Amino acid sequence: RLWWVVIKPKQAGKFKPMQSQVTYVPETDGEEQFGVSTEIPEIVVMTGAQARLKLALFVGKTISLGYFQTVADWRKGAITILVIGGVLLVNFAIVKMRHAMRAQTQKRALRELEE
Repeated sequence: RLWWVVIKPKQAGKFKPMQSQVTYVPETDGEEQFGVSTEIPEIVVMTGAQARLKLALFVGKTISLGYFQTVADWRKGAITILVIGGVLLVNFAIVKMRHAMRAQTQKRALRELEE
């Protein structure tokens, strides 16, 4: 590279750099030359949090085999898992409570038979 430009944007969003105008002298006794840079395509500038979110979505999309691709997909998936987990937890608690009540009834019946 003969030259490069560092651009430090002040905010996130789309950034469209302007064309640069260059004036130079190729040789010490040469004639002054004038040129215009090629047009630079629009650049998307992201904050650090946006870049990490983009990476996390890419990794998540890969791990889920493309099923969860957006934040909304992940939110719906999390809500679905929480609802299913809640239903299973309530079912487990009811089964345990019924089992405990049945065991308590059996103990009471055995005590009455022994008396």
